[in-house]
Amino acid sequence: MQTKTGGVLISSVFLIAALVFLAFSSSASAELTFPSIAGLDPGDRVKTAEDSAVYYIGNDERRYRIPDEQTYYTWYERFSGIDIITPEEMGAIPLGGVVTYKPYERLIKQDGVSTVYAVMEHGNIIPIRSQAGAEDHFGLDWPGLVDTIPNMLWGTYTITNGNLGPGDKWDPELSKNYKILDDLKAKSVAGVMLYEDPNRFAATDESGDCEEDSCQHNIVTVEQGGTLKFANFTSETVTVREEMNLWTTGPMSPEDIKIVPITWELGEYYFYADEDPDMYGQLIITE
Repeated sequence: MQTKTGGVLISSVFLIAALVFLAFSSSASAELTFPSIAGLDPGDRVKTAEDSAVYYIGNDERRYRIPDEQTYYTWYERFSGIDIITPEEMGAIPLGGVVTYKPYERLIKQDGVSTVYAVMEHGNIIPIRSQAGAEDHFGLDWPGLVDTIPNMLWGTYTITNGNLGPGDKWDPELSKNYKILDDLKAKSVAGVMLYEDPNRFAATDESGDCEEDSCQHNIVTVEQGGTLKFANFTSETVTVREEMNLWTTGPMSPEDIKIVPITWELGEYYFYADEDPDMYGQLIITE
């Protein structure tokens, strides 16, 4: 297994991100490159030394639990290449959900129920209601493809209408290059950096012009269902809060990263720092 030393990696990534920010200074409204918790990237698998649970990092930088070995081995051939992080780092990564079986690989059934289902994309499953249908799609040895899913995990799957018929697409070739990132459909993350001298938020390059009391670099746009990430580049502890108290990052120490899932209605919202009310920004939630 690979081990990452959180503090060293985060400090290095912060330095790189700062240099990237300076490089962007000549381009108005350029996107900034943001560090991530423990230096993790979308597609990484992660666990702590104290816990056997394995999580997958989505595009939204949330962690998705791989619930058991059965599910794990539909996606991976061996238990290796997993990053080890601290419990504190793990706790700072919001939970996103549960990983389901890789599609077009196996058949599943619920414990105590006879109906067998074909696993399709995004956790959708289609019932197979006859032995003839099973043999037609999966061959005479189809019972060997069936796994029993624990009742506690059955709710992570969605039963679709109808049966798996001759016209339904079941092609194991489709699974070859298919990744968990494809299956999750997780939305990407948008970031805001916290700077000082003066204290300010920056979501884009600060060379953009200000209009009245609002500056372009203080405005961040996030898709509904996505995530908003704050990275504290100041030397002080800062707490970011939405003006109606819909969410808060909690106290952020220097070099802390906090991720906020975006679950509210479309529209415009404003956030500020508890420690400096003049340090404010605008959040625009879009479809």
